[in-house]
Amino acid sequence: MNKTNNPLGQLIQRVRNNAGLSLKDLEKISKMKDSQVSRYENGKTSLKEETALSLLKFCDIPHSEAIRMIAIAQIEYARTKMTDEEILKDALEIINDPKYSELLNKIQE
Repeated sequence: MNKTNNPLGQLIQRVRNNAGLSLKDLEKISKMKDSQVSRYENGKTSLKEETALSLLKFCDIPHSEAIRMIAIAQIEYARTKMTDEEILKDALEIINDPKYSELLNKIQE
């Protein structure tokens, strides 16, 4: 995995830097080793959405905003790899997924 296919790691790195946090700072508040976060950011280890949400929380990003940021990062990455037709097909599948409705309801609460 490299940086070009690591949208969540890049997002964490950008948000962490914008928050003025070093890897050591994030380690102190998240209890996650700075070396692990570095591997996420650099694409050496895959980063799950749940972990990304947790790290964004420690950067003072509200949950609903973190979900939005993760979705945008993944969509932007997907757009670099997919045709417009594939993007629309995937978007329709997501919109019709009951989990999507649940997520929207949680965000709007």
